[in-house]
Amino acid sequence: FASAIEHFNHGRFDDAERLCRDVLMFNKGHFDALHMLGMIAARIGNPDAAVELYSRAIAANSRSAECHFNLAQVLHAQARDVDALAHLGEAIARKSDYIAAHVGCADILAKQNDLEGARLSYQRALACEPRLVEVRHEYANVLRRLDRLDEAADQFRQVIATRPDFAE
Repeated sequence: FASAIEHFNHGRFDDAERLCRDVLMFNKGHFDALHMLGMIAARIGNPDAAVELYSRAIAANSRSAECHFNLAQVLHAQARDVDALAHLGEAIARKSDYIAAHVGCADILAKQNDLEGARLSYQRALACEPRLVEVRHEYANVLRRLDRLDEAADQFRQVIATRPDFAE
């Protein structure tokens, strides 16, 4: 499996895939091999295979926040946002400071017009890392949509102070 990681990191996905499949011949439930195969499938544009492989990986080890997050990304790309939110929630349950998972939840919730849910998720992401300018910008937009204009203005000011190019 170590060789598969090296091939994957160098973009040699065919070799990484072959080695992962070799690992699975000896251990059908090898979490890391299944997870990597899911990542490869997602990267090469095979989302159905990615979902199946990530799901098998989670069945082997449901404690992986990263695998839940990766599955959520593919599900979101397939417009399966209810399922994506469930896996983002699982990722956050396993790693409470998982910024990308908080932002992913917020983005989906904002798109679904669950503005209060989006506000809370952006707020959690910013509590983990307050210097995320793009996240703060989206948070300000949600506050604006909630008619919390004073709070939105404060957030927009922080964005502009940090990144003047966001002034537009």
